[in-house]
Amino acid sequence: ARAAEDDALVMVDAWAVWCMPCKLLEEEVFPEARVAAELARGIIPMRIEVDVNKGVGTDCGREHDVSGLPMVLFFDGSGRVVHRVESYLPAPLFLDEIAWARIVSVPLEELEARAVADPTGENLLNLAERHRREGRPEEAARAYRAAFERSFLPATEGR
Repeated sequence: ARAAEDDALVMVDAWAVWCMPCKLLEEEVFPEARVAAELARGIIPMRIEVDVNKGVGTDCGREHDVSGLPMVLFFDGSGRVVHRVESYLPAPLFLDEIAWARIVSVPLEELEARAVADPTGENLLNLAERHRREGRPEEAARAYRAAFERSFLPATEGR
């Protein structure tokens, strides 16, 4: 409920006691300053132990197809899984996954509307990345080109 009210993402860290990469995420990645700062910006973190041997968290694991650990799931405010990280990643790569979770949680139509209403480099790059990752290379190329032109060409004209 809080996620929907605050328009926040929920990040669920599925872990097990015996999972060494899970411990690395908990001890090294999540507390790293840049990761912690990003998580503090509109992401509600949660942890759930998923261990078939102990019979813990198996319903959640089945419902969300947790087939291996570590697994980090990002949910939007409606409870839909918008992104999943299916392995250990060091902090710089995990930051990329947080950024992608934020982008993919926004409906494509809204990203397109943002890029039209405010064609800043960030809006256009988010739209381009969404198109690229979802297999639309022509649309991605157009958005990347628009971002480049918007960001660099005005500053170099007249030189």
